[in-house]
Amino acid sequence: MFSNDSVVKARKAFFEEFEKKTGEAVVNVEFVSFRAEKKVYEMFRLKPSLGEDDMSGLIVFCEKSLYFYSFPTDNYFRLMLQQIAGNQKNEEQSFKLSDLSSVELSCMKTKWYSFLFPEQSRTLNVRGNYCGLDADFSLIFMKKATLVLEQMKKYF
Repeated sequence: MFSNDSVVKARKAFFEEFEKKTGEAVVNVEFVSFRAEKKVYEMFRLKPSLGEDDMSGLIVFCEKSLYFYSFPTDNYFRLMLQQIAGNQKNEEQSFKLSDLSSVELSCMKTKWYSFLFPEQSRTLNVRGNYCGLDADFSLIFMKKATLVLEQMKKYF
């Protein structure tokens, strides 16, 4: 579907563009689904698509900071619905996760039957404080959350 060359070029272009916006070099990215309650989205000034309780995006590991980045939708059906409704712009969104304080990261404990619920092993629960308010949310990765946990701990 995509050549390895085009993926490398797109990744490099994203890293360069993100560095221009933040002033920090990107070290790595991980695909993620960000899931939170409405109050957390409002606190972080993030806007999930109408009727959705999660946002697809990237966890962006920079030299000193950690970000959640949601790219403009590439789902043409959703884009068409947004344009028809006229109430939602198709724009990129981001939040600096490393601005959270008192952060606790935890993975769900696996049981013998966890293979029936693969999302559990890919979920990282985050409890933190932002501007004096509790901010709890989940990050669902495309790989086991334990593989990302140590990397994320470095930012808190």
